[in-house]
Amino acid sequence: MAVHRRAGAFNDQGQKKTMALFDKFSPAAGKNTGTSPQRKDAMRCVNQGKNSYNARNYLDAEKAFMQAISEDPGYARAHYYLGNTLHKLNRPEDAVIEWQRAINVDADSEVAAKAQKKLDMISAKNLEAIKRLEEGLGGLKARH
Repeated sequence: MAVHRRAGAFNDQGQKKTMALFDKFSPAAGKNTGTSPQRKDAMRCVNQGKNSYNARNYLDAEKAFMQAISEDPGYARAHYYLGNTLHKLNRPEDAVIEWQRAINVDADSEVAAKAQKKLDMISAKNLEAIKRLEEGLGGLKARH
């Protein structure tokens, strides 16, 4: 005899037990996974900033990301996106500072890894520029 169940046919008690087990054995068990009001406000600002950034309105994006950081200075994602925005605004030194801050406030996060890639990219470009400059200067010295 086949047993047929509709989707969602569990009773409330069964669902509660299942969720209790999930909570007990989930990787986040014992951690405070709540989001502070400051983080929620910062996340809202980051979303506004991303919309402005995607519309190529970098000045508004910068303001939104700065507001996010003022709401929650420990929000690495806000620092990361501010760094990206400052880079687009041709302010590479400021961008580097924000990417470094993203790493400093949440070193083990995915955002920190992305920020490190940005820093590595900038470093590689700088080294390449120095190499070309030195080659150019070497050519000038050889002519004189």
